[in-house]
Amino acid sequence: MAARRRRNPGGVDWQARHDAARLKPKSINEAAPYGILAMIKQLAAYHHAEYGRQIGDDSFAGPEIVIPMLQAARAMLNTDIGRLDAGATDNDILELAQRIGLKESEWT
Repeated sequence: MAARRRRNPGGVDWQARHDAARLKPKSINEAAPYGILAMIKQLAAYHHAEYGRQIGDDSFAGPEIVIPMLQAARAMLNTDIGRLDAGATDNDILELAQRIGLKESEWT
């Protein structure tokens, strides 16, 4: 992860600011995107334990529950998200979707 670190012209370390917002949010705007991702992770873990398959493969839970949650988390990136970095957060959203069995073309 150190390779991703960059300094902006003002000298503020965006990665440190993003990590601080993710780990200790100061507002609901900072907490919400990763809160949604945490709920998706819990749903996916439960689904896998209960049914033995990825939630993204479920013909109801995937499109009716998880995809709208992913889209909501992604839509929040167009609002005030405080110290979070939108690009890093978007990358985390895309990685989670892939991990739970969704193809980007299915939901973006």
